[in-house]
Amino acid sequence: LGKLAPDPTAIDTLVARWEAADCSIEERRALVDALGKLGGDTVLARLRAFDPGTDKELARRRDRAVLVADRDARRDQASAVATDLLPPAGKLVVRLTCRAGLAGLLADELREHDFTPRGFGDRAVEVELDRPWAALFASRLWVSAGVRVPLAGDDPASITRAITSPAVRGLFAAWTRGAIRWRLGFTHGHKRAVVWQVARDVTQRAPELINDPTETTWDVLVDLESQMLELVPRRAADPRFAWRVAEVPAASHPTIAAALARVAGVRDDDVCWDPFCGSGGELAERALRGRYRTLRGTDVDPEALVAARANLAGVGAVTLAVADARKDTGDHVDLIITNPPLGSRVAVDAAGLLVDCLPHFARRLTPRGRLVWITPSAHRTGPAAERAGLVRTLDLPVDLGGVRGHLERWEHAR
Repeated sequence: LGKLAPDPTAIDTLVARWEAADCSIEERRALVDALGKLGGDTVLARLRAFDPGTDKELARRRDRAVLVADRDARRDQASAVATDLLPPAGKLVVRLTCRAGLAGLLADELREHDFTPRGFGDRAVEVELDRPWAALFASRLWVSAGVRVPLAGDDPASITRAITSPAVRGLFAAWTRGAIRWRLGFTHGHKRAVVWQVARDVTQRAPELINDPTETTWDVLVDLESQMLELVPRRAADPRFAWRVAEVPAASHPTIAAALARVAGVRDDDVCWDPFCGSGGELAERALRGRYRTLRGTDVDPEALVAARANLAGVGAVTLAVADARKDTGDHVDLIITNPPLGSRVAVDAAGLLVDCLPHFARRLTPRGRLVWITPSAHRTGPAAERAGLVRTLDLPVDLGGVRGHLERWEHAR
């Protein structure tokens, strides 16, 4: 019955059984769960007024049912993160995470926008934010970002105190338009008993904070290793990759495409070619970086080119064609930029395919040209590139989401 939509008949049936003289403790526990899922003002009032006595399990289920019923009752209230407002008080410490291997590039990018980043390994940097959240969108290489808040301890009471502190409540109130919805999680592992206890205690202390794991506006992540909370906006309009309107399986993550475009650099007269263009992410990101003469993308999959045309619809001077990267004929190019098919994306030897392509790529490049790509096997593709007369000027090991590779830049030997 608890899985039905809010139905007066179901509620009446459950309440009648609730009030029956022969209703056992075990049955009452199940009834509490079901009533919480059905919700409604009548149910919520009954649950709040109910005294579970000395039964701790019944009390725990009653508290959880109240949380569930309360959040469902307030789901019609709109909610979004206000990215255009200044922080409510002073500076905030924000940690930005990226694909492993790109932290150095991310730090350089942030410095260009007047931030002073501090590095944390190869996949995160921290900055002090004294501007609206939207200022972070000037950086294209981060995947997620969260405000860091110190924790006094790792117990539920300490987590509750941090979430209900004036600073956190003030931030939520200032940067949330509409209902403040949040959910609790841990950076490592699941602690469901702690999650429910903290959700209950936070609701009692700060009833304006609605615990809603399904429709959350803010993720509150507990990092036990660093004794920090991380407040991550979930309903914040991110305009960075608006070009991404169509997709193909295993396409480049847009931050990887942005990293390739950054490493490639910008020349006003660039003739650019992506021989494995897929859905066009690398070409879209290169277009956003600055001026160029032409963009050209080829791929053996016609369906991928359909997606690329949609993603590049607003980009001028671009041509797309079905072609084999090893045989494609055309004019010389100044930039070859590509994230080739890797891992499970291809049924052939990916490194072998790239080795076969390299002599052709080198011939197509102008004397001042450069090749910027990701290789799954640098020890195999590197010697082939050198034999073709190219010199490696950058090598970054990167994580592509389960597949390791090297982001490289190659140029003609001088």
